[in-house]
Amino acid sequence: MTEGTSAEVEQAVRTILRHLVEHPDAKDTLEGVARWWGSPADRTAHADVVRCSLEQLTQRGWVSVRVGASGVCFYGLNKDRLDEVKRHLHG
Repeated sequence: MTEGTSAEVEQAVRTILRHLVEHPDAKDTLEGVARWWGSPADRTAHADVVRCSLEQLTQRGWVSVRVGASGVCFYGLNKDRLDEVKRHLHG
């Protein structure tokens, strides 16, 4: 399994963040993020690239993760950091 190049990960990070800025209440699983949170061209990102991107975003505190009753992780925007996310996207 590959995690992708840093360019691929950064592209996925930006795609995820753009989606969350447009849809701040969105929450989904890794698979849902990979499938639905980008343009059709972005949806070809490998699951490992999306996983690595989500890990980076949770480490930065921009994305929160909650574990559901079934043990599945759900990812969503940390709204307390929305201004910081917007600065990153426009910087």
